[in-house]
Amino acid sequence: MARFDVYKSGNARGLLLDIQSDLLDEFGSRVVVPLLPAEDMQSVSRLHPVFLINDVQYIMSTHLIFAIPIDRLGAKIGSLAQEDLVITSAVDKLLSGY
Repeated sequence: MARFDVYKSGNARGLLLDIQSDLLDEFGSRVVVPLLPAEDMQSVSRLHPVFLINDVQYIMSTHLIFAIPIDRLGAKIGSLAQEDLVITSAVDKLLSGY
């Protein structure tokens, strides 16, 4: 399990993006952000980046951030590690407002 890995969600249409530092593995949980199909919501610039995963556009629903026990994560389906700056910027926007 690594930061920016993408997992299946209990929501059949959505995914979960792990954004927690790999240095904090001892808690038995991970901080995640839902990735929802772009057709399900509108995006706000910089707060909700859009990613193409398996030919489907997903919006990072940063405002819905939460922690989940590791054993509740679904199967890993990919990684967005190459988008680290965009993801971190979205979290910064949520926490600082700019």
